[in-house]
Amino acid sequence: MKDRPVLHLNVMVPPPRPGTTGVFPAWRQMVGDLEAVGTTALVVNDPGPHPLTADGATAVVADSTTLVASVARVTRRIGLVTSGSARYGQPFNMAREIAGLDHLTGGRTGWHVMPLGNALQDAEFGLDPATPTDARLRRAGEFVDVALGLWDGWAPGAQVPDRASGSWVDTARIHALRHVGEFYLVDGPLDTPRSPQGRPLLFSSPSDRDEEIAFAAGVADVVMPWTASPQDALRTAEALHERAAGAGRPSGSVVVAPVAMTGPHHQAAAQLGRPAGSSWTADRPADLVAQVLDLAATGSVGGITLAGLLGPELLAFVAETARLLET
Repeated sequence: MKDRPVLHLNVMVPPPRPGTTGVFPAWRQMVGDLEAVGTTALVVNDPGPHPLTADGATAVVADSTTLVASVARVTRRIGLVTSGSARYGQPFNMAREIAGLDHLTGGRTGWHVMPLGNALQDAEFGLDPATPTDARLRRAGEFVDVALGLWDGWAPGAQVPDRASGSWVDTARIHALRHVGEFYLVDGPLDTPRSPQGRPLLFSSPSDRDEEIAFAAGVADVVMPWTASPQDALRTAEALHERAAGAGRPSGSVVVAPVAMTGPHHQAAAQLGRPAGSSWTADRPADLVAQVLDLAATGSVGGITLAGLLGPELLAFVAETARLLET
């Protein structure tokens, strides 16, 4: 019997909502439980600052970076992926923040790149809400390129603490970036040492729009596409690999782990920024695992990303899915 491939089992959740006591202890417990049942990576899907609605429904207890940092020391193996906009803010700050998280987690941090934003967020940051998608993606691509360049500015071995001289770096191994682009001017170098991964993994969760697929295929290490069904997931995965090859990326450099919604679908979809009823949904772990194994057999899909609201129901679904994938 042919051995099963090792598949990624990611979990995507929105940040917890405020209004209940003990949010952080409960959050830490649930993430620890996800690690214990075999989750590959936890992706905190946080689109970033946005206007507060009158009913407070858009409020979150903390941003994704704070949430990831809060579980860094109570986990050991699970990947911890924070969301970060590649439209709002500055790439220097983002590169510094992600590098710091990678140090804090011992090399387990990923960056879920959010490239587009929306008109409401544009108003918060003084950007033109009429900016077309292609310009948004060009800006995001440059943002990512700058962050990668800043991380690469610290070569391996740049940290050489010398108590006698009081120096802790080899400046010959630290290089300025001097980036001059369409949207950003960044000198560098980063003032944060090279992190354990050097380049933390980049995640992307595109829709089925061709321009978003092309962006993800060009920058991400792990792509979690939103699709309507397993059949759509396969078509999208094949398109991603074709686009990645066209961008000159080596074969196997992109892992595709499509998103499947589970639990209270409508509530989860709203908090994850997806229209209700538009995504692949999974109601039984056994059915999902059969579908994922069929997709993996094609060689185009390397895992699955379960999306929902973090709680006992999602945990039980993930635990059973992990068990069946290992059976």
